Amino acid sequence: MPQMIVRPIGIRPKLKIPYQKFDYILELIALIGLITLIVTFLTTYSQVPQQIPTHFTLAGDADAWGGKLVLIMYPILAGIFYVAFSLLERFPHKFNYFVTITERNVTLQYILARRTMSLIKSVLVWMFYCIYTGTTQVASTLVKGNLGTIMVIFVITLVIIFFGFMMMSLKNK
Repeated sequence: MPQMIVRPIGIRPKLKIPYQKFDYILELIALIGLITLIVTFLTTYSQVPQQIPTHFTLAGDADAWGGKLVLIMYPILAGIFYVAFSLLERFPHKFNYFVTITERNVTLQYILARRTMSLIKSVLVWMFYCIYTGTTQVASTLVKGNLGTIMVIFVITLVIIFFGFMMMSLKNK
């Protein structure tokens, strides 16, 4: 049986890394998503039927129903995740990494970690927006939802964009 080597993490440097244009774009995407979700909730909630779907099959059919008060959880959870991930982004020296952090790679690793947190934040906020709009659309029209397809396409698109930018930024390093 191979021996497991345990290495202490050590003390990582706390660096003040300025935000770049791409970081601001990621932040703006998340903030626009949160604002869009809140505004959509405030403007559509009164028009939503009293009974809404609360669970969907993989085929997009609603198989459980509940009261529309459940819808308030989407903007609340999106706000909580937005704040939590915004706070997490400030402490890249506390994250776990797949590589050993050295003086040579610390700045790049911290930037990538911060951007990853920002991307996750954006995906979560927009995911809650998609779930809210999909749920209210199905509740209002009683048609089969295509929520799963929309979310998969959205997440894949964000991941491709993110890693495309990462590859371009690593190309010059």
